[in-house]
Amino acid sequence: MVEAGAVQVTVLGTAFEVDRDAAGVTVSVRSGRVRVDGPGAVTTALGQGETVALWQDGRLFVDGATVAEVVDRLRAYTPGLIIVADDALGARQVTGLYDLGDPAAALSALMRAHGGRIRRIGPLLTILDDA
Repeated sequence: MVEAGAVQVTVLGTAFEVDRDAAGVTVSVRSGRVRVDGPGAVTTALGQGETVALWQDGRLFVDGATVAEVVDRLRAYTPGLIIVADDALGARQVTGLYDLGDPAAALSALMRAHGGRIRRIGPLLTILDDA
């Protein structure tokens, strides 16, 4: 396991890089898979060619992640349940920078960029599907 500040990276039989600077931590996978555990219970699995950056200042940068993986990361910052109801939408590749201080705006930006629709059912249920 590699620790970089509040981020833990667990080796699952792979070659990877972890870079930490004043802005945050970046994990890049060359081969195999790793699990990244970040602040606020943010956890994700990365495969070959994928990169994630967990920022100290409350921003999340992803490159090569899927919509479903980004939604998984945003769940830790959002009250209630978020469901990706469309498998094709969930599988779309994502590169972007998202503000974890405003997860509703981050989710809106994610859906606008990838053709998804947000349906809020009460204060604790959000359903994402293809528009």
